[in-house]
Amino acid sequence: MVEIKNGKLDLSNAYAVGIGAYDKFAIKYAYSEFAPGANEATELERIVEDGVAAGMLFISDADARPPGAAHPLASLWDNGADPIAMLRHEMEVRRIGLSRFGLGNIPIGTPLSLLEAKLLPLYLHHRYQLEAAAKSLGGVFYTYAVKTAAGANPVTAQQIVEPARQRDSLAAVLETIGLEELAIPSRILDLIPPSRLSIQSQRQLFRLILRCPLCSNHIAPRD
Repeated sequence: MVEIKNGKLDLSNAYAVGIGAYDKFAIKYAYSEFAPGANEATELERIVEDGVAAGMLFISDADARPPGAAHPLASLWDNGADPIAMLRHEMEVRRIGLSRFGLGNIPIGTPLSLLEAKLLPLYLHHRYQLEAAAKSLGGVFYTYAVKTAAGANPVTAQQIVEPARQRDSLAAVLETIGLEELAIPSRILDLIPPSRLSIQSQRQLFRLILRCPLCSNHIAPRD
């Protein structure tokens, strides 16, 4: 996760080190050896119960990848335990990054048009966290609950996200589409000339233009 320290971006903890808690939980379930005479099924169920109690819940990729998926904590490429709070954090990371964006982002001798390729991931820095936060709006907590030996599910099978949380999700999402967030500063736009023919086909580029809904003319979004 990109941290903010003293108003500056800190990348020292941007990438995790080692394996995560869920990895350890899964490995323990798959490879544990039990004492002679132990009931393997009972011991494995105990591992699952302990893991669930520690928050080790699983949602499949198919139920996490779609932007319209229901589980508020199942998303790809998001950060943090609270997707809504993390969206606001990532938006602040984006603001700081944009405030410092300029010629220093490319080396000497580089075509200025390549600034567009550098700008794109920063401008869209929050896109995955936005999807994650939006899932709390109308979202449903659920598990792939199964009947246990005791005859009861270890956790509630499904629960709608509480109203206050949904409202906070809506507020955070709407904050990302304010004009001050969408507009690219003029000082950045003025640095980026048209691309050379040889780089126009790059997939990681976007046109810094908007279409006027009244006259269909193209206009550059400026602050």
